[in-house]
Amino acid sequence: MTIYQTLFYAPGRINQKQFLIGFVVFAVFYAVQLLIMKVVGTSLPGFFISLTFLCLNLYMLYCLFGKRLHDMGRSVALFFGMLAALIVFAIYLQLQSGGLEYFDTIMANPDRQNDEIWMREQHVIYQERLYSNMPALRGMLWLPPLLLTLFAGLKKSDVSENRYGRPV
Repeated sequence: MTIYQTLFYAPGRINQKQFLIGFVVFAVFYAVQLLIMKVVGTSLPGFFISLTFLCLNLYMLYCLFGKRLHDMGRSVALFFGMLAALIVFAIYLQLQSGGLEYFDTIMANPDRQNDEIWMREQHVIYQERLYSNMPALRGMLWLPPLLLTLFAGLKKSDVSENRYGRPV
């Protein structure tokens, strides 16, 4: 199976070696994306480029992890479960890093919600608290994908034919 098929063709199975090669190629592609985004910046075209990269990355990871999970006799639902857990975990961490206090402060002062200066001050306070916690948050957000990657990379293949096809 070619690297193109590994990253852009969903059906089938791949073994540990093919998964590792595909993951390394994806990591290099992701690093190139980061460089491109640094050059493009946060402009409107940069937004659309980043949105394109996001969709492309999700599809490539779906193909890569889906085939590897199929090789172990497992459904791709584990990949989608990891994405759902990651989203819930990210929201939880943001709320714990100042989000709850931000909303509580605003809801406790309904008469000041139309005061643009006060609202901007509250927003700055929230952003400063979130920014100060960002290194720890980023580390925690790597946990679900890291666990799935370790599981996919270390678990042995199903040596017999399963409902996803014959072994590679």
